[in-house]
Amino acid sequence: MSAVSSGNALTFLSPTEVDHRWVALVDELSRRGLLVGAAGMAALLAGCGRSGAGPVGERTGETVRAETPFGTFDVPLAPERVVVLEGRQDLETAVVLELPRPVGLGDNAVDERGRTAGFLGFDADGIQLMPGGEVDLEAVLALQPDLIVGRASNIEPVAEQLARIAPLVPAEIDETTWRPDLEAAGRWTGRSAQVDAAIARYEALVAEVRERHAAALGTALAVVLQPGEDGAWYSSPSDGFLLQGRTLRELGGRPLPAVEAVAPPTPGGMSEFSAEQLGLLTDADVLMVASFTEGQRAGLEASPLWSRLPAVRAGRVVHTDIRTNRGSVLAAGECARLWDRAYSLLR
Repeated sequence: MSAVSSGNALTFLSPTEVDHRWVALVDELSRRGLLVGAAGMAALLAGCGRSGAGPVGERTGETVRAETPFGTFDVPLAPERVVVLEGRQDLETAVVLELPRPVGLGDNAVDERGRTAGFLGFDADGIQLMPGGEVDLEAVLALQPDLIVGRASNIEPVAEQLARIAPLVPAEIDETTWRPDLEAAGRWTGRSAQVDAAIARYEALVAEVRERHAAALGTALAVVLQPGEDGAWYSSPSDGFLLQGRTLRELGGRPLPAVEAVAPPTPGGMSEFSAEQLGLLTDADVLMVASFTEGQRAGLEASPLWSRLPAVRAGRVVHTDIRTNRGSVLAAGECARLWDRAYSLLR
């Protein structure tokens, strides 16, 4: 009942060759290389991931009807074989929803040491890793999923093919806010209680940090930075791309206005400036730096231009990695804890 990829083309199995056992389908495809036209696919789609008519949100015993941007699906309330396509916000969404441990996971979930982000509380050991960029349809099919979770940008190019394999739950539909997407995922999976609990924990943390640093949040100037290639630097306004900046806004903190004044944000919500312009950060009281690698951080700390900054000389710098640049409620909670550490350096 599905499509798999062969190079850039899609390979379809005809109705007479379907035995309804997913592994057997993959084996048969590899052994015989069967190809049929799209007309033969219509019969295969009957009863697959997309649902028939019925009220959205209705529970039918074992499923909940979910109307997503990629179609309406009957999502199993107790899935057994979950595939997470990319491994960042989609994995975080699966963790928050308390879905079963994935049988397949995008390799973007792990760093160069094979570790997932600590704030997820998730160990990827033993899980089949797939390419975390372009979706490998054959790899997904071979894992026999009954639910697929993925970032919307990963799903979109192959949404029709993925929907033939299993119901789809998209994450990170809007890259500048996490709450509506997470709440939607809760409704689509019948797991709103888990989402509500996670958001309540986050809001309690935010309230705690606000109370602890009320005076500093109202007066100190803060900057989120990401070192780039060839000496470039990136920052983000409080409503832009970087989650650390958006979390600062939720805490009531004050971003340094000089960066945006000299380097207005691009449509993607990032301000770019050169190493020679690091003087823009002179008035910053606290700095948060998201580095790609530990080596990049070491190079930064060896830079004379960097070491001249008042906040750096005073030790008011908090380091993180790019996995806190974007995410959902767990990543936002990690950002709140990082800001808690940063403002504690002002005491």
